Amino acid sequence: MTAFLMTWKETGWPHENIVRMVATLEAQGHVDEPWRIAAHKMAKVGDRAWVLRQGSGPKGIFGVGEITGSPAKGEAGNGKIQWMAPVRFNAFVDPSQHLLIGEDAVARILRPNQLLSRASGYPLDDEQSAAFEKLLAARPTIEHGGAGDWTQAELRAIVADYFVMLESELASRAYSKTEHRNALRQTVHRSPGSIERKHQNISAVLQTLGLPWIYGYKPLPNFQKALVDVIEAQLGGDVARLEGTTTATPSDIDLAAIFVAPPPPVGQGFKSGSIVRLIKKFDPAARDAANRRLGEAGEEFALRVERHRLIAIGRHDLAEKVAWVSQKIGDGLGYDIESFADDASPTFIEVKTTKGPITTPFFLSENERRVAAEKASAFRLYRLFCFGSDPRIFSLTGPLDERLSLEPVCYRVRIARDPL
Repeated sequence: MTAFLMTWKETGWPHENIVRMVATLEAQGHVDEPWRIAAHKMAKVGDRAWVLRQGSGPKGIFGVGEITGSPAKGEAGNGKIQWMAPVRFNAFVDPSQHLLIGEDAVARILRPNQLLSRASGYPLDDEQSAAFEKLLAARPTIEHGGAGDWTQAELRAIVADYFVMLESELASRAYSKTEHRNALRQTVHRSPGSIERKHQNISAVLQTLGLPWIYGYKPLPNFQKALVDVIEAQLGGDVARLEGTTTATPSDIDLAAIFVAPPPPVGQGFKSGSIVRLIKKFDPAARDAANRRLGEAGEEFALRVERHRLIAIGRHDLAEKVAWVSQKIGDGLGYDIESFADDASPTFIEVKTTKGPITTPFFLSENERRVAAEKASAFRLYRLFCFGSDPRIFSLTGPLDERLSLEPVCYRVRIARDPL
């Protein structure tokens, strides 16, 4: 049996075709697709076909199957008529998300001219074919429609290791990301790029929950459902050990960077039931509201921002008059800070703070809603997000009813006059 190395570049065949094939394989357990084959005279039914991603991104194997018929000339998808072999793939993943055999392993097996070959469908050496088969057999969970998703064992390993690094970072203990990754690869046989992306996926879940994350791993959304479940198990029922850290904010204030536009309206939120359930379990809005230290730190930061803003426009006199009224008087006013607009007119600022992303929900009291309506354009809601890592603020003026989606979540209760 001969094995052939097929190739794919997104510039030659659109990525949406890959997505279509993955969906078909997940539904049927296999997917049939003709593929370009240069050595068509050598191809026989039953020969193995391995698909290599080229172009930008990791150059790894993302599909494997068998030739099911004789090659024939046909449309190659790039406007050209070329020799095509019908292939039935029993393992095929989206290479923008996963690889069956990672870049490092592929680079050890293939020669440079094979990695960069402009043609698809030349035979592999027997040793190369055997090496690919051995690597694939070592990870049987990928073969039957698994679409290259990480296994439970792999996810548990990387999540546990991520939390070890995170807790070291929160405790200001030195650690090496490279050493952790190299140790992890002894049990998780994925490319460095794949591990990096999974670290970013973990950051995205934690950020969504308003929890600290490793800032070297920028949050990357579109995470698999199984990852959410593993992170939930790792968190257990207690997130206090992650939230109990000191919230540090920048001493220098860059007004051009801090103020951003409000996010666009959102629908019903995440499609994944797992992340919706996890958000309800570790409700970031409820935790933010109960975290008095976080709220006070956010208000103090907003106070500094206001004074800095007024000084920047040459109004030192107004900057001196900015008042943190919730500290001096209490929370009953419906706002936290009294400040001034650029034209020196008074403004009334309510600060809502979260360590989570811009879309993190928050609580608004009836008193705050009413005051926002009464003071109208003089009222400011400062939504302070990503607090402690890279704080940003978007601002809304009153009234808020038409700017926000308000959901009643609490009732004032008293005994009816004539209870039954």
